Amino acid sequence: MKIEKRKSRLKFPWKLGVVYIALIIFLFIVYFRFIGSPSEMKLLKSIANDPTNYEKALKVADYYYITEKYSRAIRYYKQAFALMPEREINCEYLKKLIFSLMEMKQTDAITYIEKGLKKECNKGKFLNYYVDALIFTIKKIEVQIKIIAVKNPALSKKLSRIRNIYIKKGIVITTYNEIKNDHFLNLLKEIDRNTYDCIIKYDKNNSYSRFILGKLAKDSELFEIAKPLLGSSYQDLQGKDKGVCFYYYGYIYYREHQYSEALRFYKKAKKYWNSTKVNYWLSKTYYNLGMKKRAIQSINYTLKMDSNYQDAIQFKEKITKGE
Repeated sequence: MKIEKRKSRLKFPWKLGVVYIALIIFLFIVYFRFIGSPSEMKLLKSIANDPTNYEKALKVADYYYITEKYSRAIRYYKQAFALMPEREINCEYLKKLIFSLMEMKQTDAITYIEKGLKKECNKGKFLNYYVDALIFTIKKIEVQIKIIAVKNPALSKKLSRIRNIYIKKGIVITTYNEIKNDHFLNLLKEIDRNTYDCIIKYDKNNSYSRFILGKLAKDSELFEIAKPLLGSSYQDLQGKDKGVCFYYYGYIYYREHQYSEALRFYKKAKKYWNSTKVNYWLSKTYYNLGMKKRAIQSINYTLKMDSNYQDAIQFKEKITKGE
């Protein structure tokens, strides 16, 4: 009688199975990381076929935001904002872009935070963003200053001036909105002790306090804050302070291209503070109003006061050449 031998089962080592599974998982990760998921590829194909469609750019940006790929989210939010009408840039999209920028420690978060505040987005949230963004921006600049201080002193000085502007922004934002601001106050103490002494005793009901904070706001180009501060101060100030306040107020109007209003306040400033700066900006204002003869008279007067005033020398050349 013939007895058949049972065929032995094919053995598959369990360790090899684990290796295969791990390899498959690895390949999936590589695919999704470098090639993209099907939904990601679909979105990217859509925007590639219609690159000027901001709604599609926003969808791509939202996908990357949700998946925490913030550097890519930033790219497509910015693309969308560049394409869409300003009125359609809403607070929710601004918040997402700002959060992404702050996660990546990018200093242009400040620009979008300021835009959000102008659009009257969630003020408390956006002010907190502002403070945090200013702090890490200042720290980044300080690192750069230390690196190049010896090799490039000129660039180091330029960066120091930029740093000081951000410190002033921090002082204005926190003081004006009554936010705790020890960090910025300590930095201000290092760069400008006299202003620090005024700000540490800031009283919003005091004209001189508002004038000093308004000056800082003007210096840091926070004009929407500087304007009400200076505008509510000059009536109660005396002498040079009154003239300087008018001068700052006129400068804001000049930067807003409201030259007739700028001229009115520069003329007021001259009555109390007849300085080279006032006369120089009077000349520029006359020029922008098409009053070339008056512009020449003012710039000549400026140069009589200070013949080495380089900005005035260059501006006179511009006027006489008819540029």
